[in-house]
Amino acid sequence: MLAEGKIYQFREYGEMYPNEVQRLISYGLIQDSPHPGIRMRQLHSKLLRIDAQKDFQANGSSTLSPGDKIEEWEVVDVIASGGYADVYRVISADGSEKAAAKIIRSGNLDSLQREVEVLGEISHKGIVRIIDTLRSEFGRPCLIMELIDGETLSKYCTPTKAPVTSVWYGWTLNLLNALEKLHPQERRARELEKSETMSATTYAEWTQAKHGYVHRDIKPENIIVSEKRGPVLIDFNISVRAGAPVQTVSSTNGYAPPLSVSWGTTTDIYALGVTLLELAAGNRLVNSSIDELKEQVEFRHPIQVGEILSLMLDSPNSGITASEVRKFLVKNRPSGI
Repeated sequence: MLAEGKIYQFREYGEMYPNEVQRLISYGLIQDSPHPGIRMRQLHSKLLRIDAQKDFQANGSSTLSPGDKIEEWEVVDVIASGGYADVYRVISADGSEKAAAKIIRSGNLDSLQREVEVLGEISHKGIVRIIDTLRSEFGRPCLIMELIDGETLSKYCTPTKAPVTSVWYGWTLNLLNALEKLHPQERRARELEKSETMSATTYAEWTQAKHGYVHRDIKPENIIVSEKRGPVLIDFNISVRAGAPVQTVSSTNGYAPPLSVSWGTTTDIYALGVTLLELAAGNRLVNSSIDELKEQVEFRHPIQVGEILSLMLDSPNSGITASEVRKFLVKNRPSGI
């Protein structure tokens, strides 16, 4: 990844597998310096490129073919290939269930338990569901998750495919509902605490409501628009308990609040605000600044859309919650909806 200049992907990977990064440092292949952070040693750059190419040829993006098995699951075809993982469409042995298999090219299964623990405790139509964790034929860790058909939200962040205000409003409401479910729910936690006894199910609900999670990497590419369910949050690789100490900031560049030094629920709201700003503007942050995107929104939508987005983008300063943003959205419904 470093050889190809994929700095942010490397940082995400490094957070999941810190021991492997330290091993690279001890080998002298990379150096840890404060400015600009972890860098590849020039001496080993060419060697690392050669090794990376060999590894890709041997264990590259299409290591599995239709008909191959991942324990009881059979591969149908390849869905996508990313910097450190491949995603396949799979079907159960009896043909009754279709799913998506995400195979990590390197690492260990225990490192993925964070994603499993996060999603295993949450049930919401706007959040992808994990079915199982296992190993592929080559020993790589694999997540089996529900198969969600649809395009990523990034496909709609263009002038020709950007949704009209009513659709944008509906998608925004659905995503805020999902964040409400993901983030701490203090009121619900207090209600459950009044119970004299708690069943295992109630205790699990109380734990989620009390603590909650932060996604930490909300962006158009991590949201799939399902025809039946609307937008669905995916890829929780770097999620953490809300309020838990985090040593590194590893969101995608541009989706974290300026000068952010800690992670909380407001960082998710800010990232969702940037994502919805791109969607409303029909343009991407890589092409325009935040202010330019806001101007483009003014031409495409009623004034209430800009007000909602400004509220979300100010979340690191205001401390507003997803529930409060949702209530503001309902109260300030854009004209014509």
